[in-house]
Amino acid sequence: MAHIHLPDGVFPIQWVVFWRLLALPLLSVALVVTRRRTIPTQQLVIDEAVFTGFVVDYLSKVRLDLLLR
Repeated sequence: MAHIHLPDGVFPIQWVVFWRLLALPLLSVALVVTRRRTIPTQQLVIDEAVFTGFVVDYLSKVRLDLLLR
């Protein structure tokens, strides 16, 4: 997954605090909504199978010689 490494001190502390304070209520609401919903067992099995398929597909593309260095 592509990402950017930013050096320390790029963002002012005010922005870091602002975004943290904004993220906390949003995450709290998402957790409350998620806990209230019930997911049927059949859907969990399907989701697990799809996830496993993605993992197997990803691992089949990884070159082992790069991992064993």
